[in-house]
Amino acid sequence: MGCMLMPLQGVVLNNTASANRVIETIKIARAYGISTVYFTRVYGAAAQSGIPEAFKYAMKHGIAIAVFPELSDLVEIVKGELYLLTPTGEPIESESKTDFYLVIDGSDSGFEPLEARLGKKVSITDLPKGLPATAMLAVALHNLTRGKKTG
Repeated sequence: MGCMLMPLQGVVLNNTASANRVIETIKIARAYGISTVYFTRVYGAAAQSGIPEAFKYAMKHGIAIAVFPELSDLVEIVKGELYLLTPTGEPIESESKTDFYLVIDGSDSGFEPLEARLGKKVSITDLPKGLPATAMLAVALHNLTRGKKTG
C-alpha cells in the first residue's frame, strides 16, 4: 500500500439499499488505509444488515464509522470538501491542499440534484461505462495512495 500524502479525510457511501455495497465500501477503505468511513442515506437491507456488519468489521479493524440520515447532515459535521465520484467530472488531484471526503453513490441512478450541489464532481478517466461505484472507489483510492492523478 502506498503512502497517504493527500488530505483525504474519509470515504462516504451515500444512498444505498445494498448490504453488500456497505461491506464492500468499508473493506475497500481498509485495504487503502482509510481510517474513517461514513454512511449516509442507507435504507432497506443496507440499514438492517449492512450497517451492523460494517460496525462489527470496523471494531475488529480499528476503523471509525458514522451513519447520518442524509448527505447534508454530514456536511454540517465535517470540515473539508466533498468530492463526489461520478463517471463525469474533474480529475482528482492527489496533491490537493484541501481536506476532502471521497463520496460514492450507492444507487444506480447517481447523485440527486440537491446532493450534487453539496460537493465537487470528480471522476477517473478511461474507465469502462457502467462500472459500479465501489469499483470506481477502489481505482480512485489506488491512484490517490500512489500519488497519481485520477483523470
